[in-house]
Amino acid sequence: CDSYSIKGTDFVGNMVGRPRYRPPEGRGKSHAEVKQTDEFILAIHIFHFLMAGYHPYQAKRDPDDETTLHEAIQRGEFAWSSSQPVEPPPSAPEFDHLPGLIRRRFEQCFVHGAKDPSARPSVPDWADTLNRETDVEHELLDAISTESEQNGTQSGQNGFKSIRERYKAQQTAETTGSHHQGQMG
Repeated sequence: CDSYSIKGTDFVGNMVGRPRYRPPEGRGKSHAEVKQTDEFILAIHIFHFLMAGYHPYQAKRDPDDETTLHEAIQRGEFAWSSSQPVEPPPSAPEFDHLPGLIRRRFEQCFVHGAKDPSARPSVPDWADTLNRETDVEHELLDAISTESEQNGTQSGQNGFKSIRERYKAQQTAETTGSHHQGQMG
Protein backbone atom coordinates (compact mmCIF):
# COMPACT_ATOMS: atom_id res chain seq x y z
CA CYS A 1 0.00 0.00 0.00
CA ASP A 2 2.76 2.43 0.90
CA SER A 3 6.35 2.76 -0.25
CA TYR A 4 8.72 3.06 2.67
CA SER A 5 11.43 1.18 4.45
CA ILE A 6 12.73 1.13 7.98
CA LYS A 7 16.26 2.25 8.75
CA GLY A 8 16.94 1.76 12.45
CA THR A 9 13.87 3.27 14.08
CA ASP A 10 13.11 5.73 11.28
CA PHE A 11 10.83 5.41 8.29
CA VAL A 12 12.52 6.23 5.00
CA GLY A 13 10.57 7.04 1.86
CA ASN A 14 7.34 8.66 0.88
CA MET A 15 3.75 7.65 0.99
CA VAL A 16 3.12 6.83 -2.64
CA GLY A 17 0.47 4.18 -2.09
CA ARG A 18 -2.98 3.99 -3.48
CA PRO A 19 -5.34 6.83 -2.56
CA ARG A 20 -7.98 4.28 -1.50
CA TYR A 21 -5.78 3.35 1.49
CA ARG A 22 -4.40 6.78 2.31
CA PRO A 23 -5.80 8.40 5.47
CA PRO A 24 -7.42 11.84 5.18
CA GLU A 25 -4.35 13.56 6.61
CA GLY A 26 -1.96 11.64 4.32
CA ARG A 27 -2.29 13.52 1.05
CA GLY A 28 1.11 14.81 -0.05
CA LYS A 29 2.89 13.77 3.16
CA SER A 30 5.54 11.21 3.98
CA HIS A 31 4.83 8.17 6.12
CA ALA A 32 6.87 9.68 8.95
CA GLU A 33 4.55 12.70 8.98
CA VAL A 34 1.43 10.52 9.20
CA LYS A 35 1.71 8.42 12.33
CA GLN A 36 -1.69 6.70 12.18
CA THR A 37 -1.41 5.45 8.58
CA ASP A 38 -1.08 1.82 9.59
CA GLU A 39 -4.14 1.93 11.84
CA PHE A 40 -6.19 3.37 8.97
CA ILE A 41 -4.95 0.81 6.45
CA LEU A 42 -5.51 -2.06 8.89
CA ALA A 43 -9.10 -0.96 9.52
CA ILE A 44 -9.76 -0.78 5.78
CA HIS A 45 -8.43 -4.30 5.30
CA ILE A 46 -10.52 -5.64 8.20
CA PHE A 47 -13.56 -3.89 6.73
CA HIS A 48 -12.83 -5.38 3.29
CA PHE A 49 -12.55 -8.82 4.84
CA LEU A 50 -15.75 -8.65 6.88
CA MET A 51 -17.83 -6.72 4.33
CA ALA A 52 -17.24 -8.76 1.16
CA GLY A 53 -14.58 -6.49 -0.31
CA TYR A 54 -16.50 -3.23 -0.01
CA HIS A 55 -14.55 -0.11 0.90
CA PRO A 56 -15.73 1.82 4.00
CA TYR A 57 -16.16 4.99 1.95
CA GLN A 58 -17.81 3.32 -1.04
CA ALA A 59 -21.31 4.77 -1.22
CA LYS A 60 -24.52 4.75 -3.20
CA ARG A 61 -24.47 8.03 -5.11
CA ASP A 62 -26.54 9.84 -7.67
CA PRO A 63 -25.27 9.34 -11.24
CA ASP A 64 -24.34 13.03 -11.50
CA ASP A 65 -22.34 12.92 -8.22
CA GLU A 66 -18.68 12.74 -9.25
CA THR A 67 -17.25 12.34 -5.75
CA THR A 68 -14.16 10.16 -5.86
CA LEU A 69 -13.31 7.61 -3.20
CA HIS A 70 -10.38 9.77 -2.14
CA GLU A 71 -12.68 12.80 -1.72
CA ALA A 72 -15.08 10.71 0.39
CA ILE A 73 -12.14 9.65 2.58
CA GLN A 74 -11.05 13.29 2.93
CA ARG A 75 -14.55 14.23 4.13
CA GLY A 76 -14.91 11.20 6.40
CA GLU A 77 -18.04 9.95 4.60
CA PHE A 78 -18.18 6.46 6.12
CA ALA A 79 -21.19 5.14 4.23
CA TRP A 80 -22.25 2.71 6.98
CA SER A 81 -22.64 5.43 9.63
CA SER A 82 -26.09 6.85 10.29
CA SER A 83 -24.42 10.20 11.01
CA GLN A 84 -23.22 10.56 7.40
CA PRO A 85 -25.08 12.03 4.38
CA VAL A 86 -24.40 8.92 2.25
CA GLU A 87 -25.60 5.32 2.24
CA PRO A 88 -23.80 2.06 1.49
CA PRO A 89 -24.25 0.47 -1.93
CA PRO A 90 -27.51 -1.52 -2.11
CA SER A 91 -25.65 -4.77 -2.85
CA ALA A 92 -23.39 -4.47 0.22
CA PRO A 93 -23.74 -6.87 3.17
CA GLU A 94 -25.74 -5.71 6.17
CA PHE A 95 -23.47 -3.83 8.56
CA ASP A 96 -25.75 -4.79 11.45
CA HIS A 97 -24.71 -8.43 11.05
CA LEU A 98 -21.32 -7.54 12.50
CA PRO A 99 -20.95 -7.59 16.29
CA GLY A 100 -21.58 -4.23 17.96
CA LEU A 101 -18.03 -3.66 19.18
CA ILE A 102 -16.62 -4.25 15.70
CA ARG A 103 -19.12 -1.76 14.24
CA ARG A 104 -18.13 0.78 16.90
CA ARG A 105 -14.44 0.33 16.07
CA PHE A 106 -15.19 1.07 12.40
CA GLU A 107 -17.11 4.22 13.41
CA GLN A 108 -14.21 5.19 15.68
CA CYS A 109 -11.76 4.85 12.81
CA PHE A 110 -13.70 6.08 9.79
CA VAL A 111 -15.86 8.84 11.31
CA HIS A 112 -14.07 10.15 14.40
CA GLY A 113 -10.62 9.11 13.13
CA ALA A 114 -11.18 11.00 9.87
CA LYS A 115 -11.02 14.26 11.82
CA ASP A 116 -8.78 13.13 14.69
CA PRO A 117 -6.27 10.41 13.72
CA SER A 118 -5.48 9.71 17.36
CA ALA A 119 -9.08 8.48 17.77
CA ARG A 120 -8.42 5.48 15.51
CA PRO A 121 -8.24 2.05 17.13
CA SER A 122 -4.68 0.80 17.49
CA VAL A 123 -3.46 -2.56 16.23
CA PRO A 124 -3.75 -4.03 19.78
CA ASP A 125 -7.30 -2.58 20.02
CA TRP A 126 -8.27 -4.41 16.82
CA ALA A 127 -6.60 -7.64 17.93
CA ASP A 128 -8.44 -7.54 21.25
CA THR A 129 -11.76 -6.67 19.60
CA LEU A 130 -11.52 -9.38 16.97
CA ASN A 131 -10.44 -11.99 19.51
CA ARG A 132 -13.24 -11.05 21.87
CA GLU A 133 -15.98 -10.73 19.26
CA THR A 134 -14.92 -13.63 17.07
CA ASP A 135 -13.67 -16.24 19.49
CA VAL A 136 -13.98 -18.66 16.61
CA GLU A 137 -11.61 -16.79 14.30
CA HIS A 138 -10.25 -19.89 12.52
CA GLU A 139 -13.76 -21.19 11.86
CA LEU A 140 -14.71 -17.73 10.61
CA LEU A 141 -11.81 -17.65 8.16
CA ASP A 142 -12.70 -21.10 6.84
CA ALA A 143 -16.40 -20.26 6.45
CA ILE A 144 -15.76 -16.99 4.67
CA SER A 145 -13.22 -18.47 2.28
CA THR A 146 -15.44 -21.51 1.60
CA GLU A 147 -18.50 -19.36 0.95
CA SER A 148 -16.51 -16.97 -1.22
CA GLU A 149 -15.20 -19.90 -3.29
CA GLN A 150 -18.68 -21.35 -3.68
CA ASN A 151 -20.35 -18.07 -4.57
CA GLY A 152 -17.62 -16.36 -6.57
CA THR A 153 -17.61 -12.75 -5.42
CA GLN A 154 -20.51 -13.18 -3.00
CA SER A 155 -19.94 -12.10 0.57
CA GLY A 156 -18.90 -14.22 3.50
CA GLN A 157 -21.58 -12.44 5.50
CA ASN A 158 -23.83 -15.50 5.82
CA GLY A 159 -20.91 -17.60 7.02
CA PHE A 160 -20.05 -14.98 9.63
CA LYS A 161 -23.67 -14.74 10.77
CA SER A 162 -24.10 -18.51 11.09
CA ILE A 163 -20.81 -18.85 13.00
CA ARG A 164 -21.89 -16.12 15.43
CA GLU A 165 -25.24 -17.88 15.91
CA ARG A 166 -23.56 -21.25 16.56
CA TYR A 167 -21.06 -19.61 18.91
CA LYS A 168 -23.84 -17.90 20.89
CA ALA A 169 -25.76 -21.19 21.08
CA GLN A 170 -22.62 -22.96 22.29
CA GLN A 171 -22.04 -20.31 24.96
CA THR A 172 -25.66 -20.59 26.08
CA ALA A 173 -25.37 -24.39 26.28
CA GLU A 174 -22.11 -24.15 28.24
CA THR A 175 -23.62 -21.59 30.61
CA THR A 176 -26.73 -23.72 31.11
CA GLY A 177 -24.56 -26.82 31.61
CA SER A 178 -22.40 -25.02 34.18
CA HIS A 179 -25.53 -23.80 35.94
CA HIS A 180 -26.98 -27.31 36.15
CA GLN A 181 -23.65 -28.78 37.29
CA GLY A 182 -23.47 -26.14 40.01
CA GLN A 183 -26.90 -27.17 41.29
CA MET A 184 -25.99 -30.86 41.41
CA GLY A 185 -22.56 -30.43 42.98
